[in-house]
Amino acid sequence: MKPNIVATYTQLKPVVEEIERRSSRKEYVQILSECHRIYCEQRLSLVCQLEHQLFDHFFPSTSEDISSLAPLVDPLCTFLYDTLRPKLIHETNLDGLCELVDILKIEVIGEHLSRRSESFAGIRPTLDRILADIHERLTFRAQTHICDEIANYLQLDEDLDYPGKLEESPETNSDPTSIDQTRL
Repeated sequence: MKPNIVATYTQLKPVVEEIERRSSRKEYVQILSECHRIYCEQRLSLVCQLEHQLFDHFFPSTSEDISSLAPLVDPLCTFLYDTLRPKLIHETNLDGLCELVDILKIEVIGEHLSRRSESFAGIRPTLDRILADIHERLTFRAQTHICDEIANYLQLDEDLDYPGKLEESPETNSDPTSIDQTRL
């Protein structure tokens, strides 16, 4: 391990051990999960950079051509896509799908790829495919929601009794514009 990695490891190890020890409590499960995600994200970034640097060291005149790394990157990208796609096409939550689009567009493609374009260039087509799948699923779920919840909506009598709903509402029993005389 590099010296700065060892130093960071020694500083973080007791904290991570404490989080793991407390992981039986709900709030620590989420923290531990976030630690796992950040660790993997950082390691992946480091591995990608190191692989690109190593390739550049051995093949300096052809390292700019990202297709040279295709035999290494393509199987990893295929594995990533094959792992994520089944989960994505079964997602039903519209908010979750929207968040995935934001994360991919802003954090992954926008930030990581723009900062390290040469290291991550080979994964860009896979990320674009994943993003297209999420968009397709989001469109399908939105159409399904519109069809089920809006187009085929059958109103009930109580839905149409709007004045009655207002009269029953607890907020309408007290006039918010009136001044409470007992407080003065």
